[in-house]
Amino acid sequence: MTLLQGLRFHLETIHMEGLGDLPVILVSCPLSTILPPDDIIIQNTEISGIPSFEEIININDIQVLSDPLKQSILSITQEISPNIFREIA
Repeated sequence: MTLLQGLRFHLETIHMEGLGDLPVILVSCPLSTILPPDDIIIQNTEISGIPSFEEIININDIQVLSDPLKQSILSITQEISPNIFREIA
């Protein structure tokens, strides 16, 4: 669990109707995807000859990614050495 969270995967345990007390583990990441309209998917698969299509990463999610390690280091640096903090922040 710690390894997956270190890789920025979010883990959540839920219970789904029909599965009784069986826990279901959801693994997600901070990047969402966008599925293009069907006509674009059809055109792309016809051109490529491959009957599959991958979803496209939402670029806005990339821009708002945060890195807990980076934030922790910046916080420590700001407290211990404000001059260095201003250089790297």
